[in-house]
Amino acid sequence: TKFVSRVMPLIVEDNLEQLLGRTHDRSEDFPHPEDYGSLRLRTQELKPLFDFFLPEFYLSRETTVGINLLNDEVQSTLSSELAAYGNNIIRNLQGRFVTEHGRILADFDADKVQAGSFNAENVRLDALSDSVTVDLQASFHNEDGSGHRANLHTLFTFLDKETDGYRLRADILPSELAVAGNVWELLPATVLYR
Repeated sequence: TKFVSRVMPLIVEDNLEQLLGRTHDRSEDFPHPEDYGSLRLRTQELKPLFDFFLPEFYLSRETTVGINLLNDEVQSTLSSELAAYGNNIIRNLQGRFVTEHGRILADFDADKVQAGSFNAENVRLDALSDSVTVDLQASFHNEDGSGHRANLHTLFTFLDKETDGYRLRADILPSELAVAGNVWELLPATVLYR
């Protein structure tokens, strides 16, 4: 349509250097000879693009995404000073995602996560998954004097409803949650979902 043919040059062609950065070192493409391929993306100003597609989304300049394809694994990294959607923000996000030997490993760290009135500092999320289970650990510790902190650990197992009678089993492992300095210890428990 005429609309698309008019808008695309304005958004992409005229801003491509500004959106994706001005320099690219081809030596970064294949840092190791066993690599099948690599991609490294460093953003610049994405506001013109997001204003058009996702007006409430913001991603800071110098956000980087890296992907390495190796013999039998994929390694991905993510780094951003600020990611926001509306009033929800994540500050200083660092992430890693690796697939190897039929498993997926992901870990994320952030200085601050804010979602509505919920604020968490020093946030860490670790996940390890295979074809049947997801081992999830999440923690945060606020240093603002509020006494809010958490260290939560749950193992999710996907079941065969036909043979097991349930679709999902969640094993809550020893965990701790503190709100305003009041500490709750979560003892091991199992929750089944049909």
